[in-house]
Amino acid sequence: MGDASWTVDADAAEFDWVARLTGTGLERDDALRRLHALMVRAARQQLRRMSGGAAVGGARAEEIVQSSADEAVVSVLARLGDFEGRSRFTTWAYKFALLQTATTVRREVWNRREVRIDSIPEPVSVLDEPSELAPRTR
Repeated sequence: MGDASWTVDADAAEFDWVARLTGTGLERDDALRRLHALMVRAARQQLRRMSGGAAVGGARAEEIVQSSADEAVVSVLARLGDFEGRSRFTTWAYKFALLQTATTVRREVWNRREVRIDSIPEPVSVLDEPSELAPRTR
């Protein structure tokens, strides 16, 4: 979805993001391509920064980057009305990709975590009879 002829830093400040993303036709399509490119860049940066990112394989890493960027674009569009202009639009939008990527990487690392059964301590007492599991009445 990215456009190689557009550089994020050079043109982003001059781009009226809100107007174009709420517009229609080719102008909106162009804004969506630019936003997705920005989100991919943010997701890649976040993946590199995270210690868990190194544990994710190359193909899976790119999958995480693309899916995080996709989700971030959807989130930005859903919250476009919340943008107050107190910061640059790109700064505001970047956080969506950073948070989405961080969440996805943490889940990925957690799901790959192996818990050895022999590391779980034995129970303090072992019940001899199943009747001991029943609640006691007075």
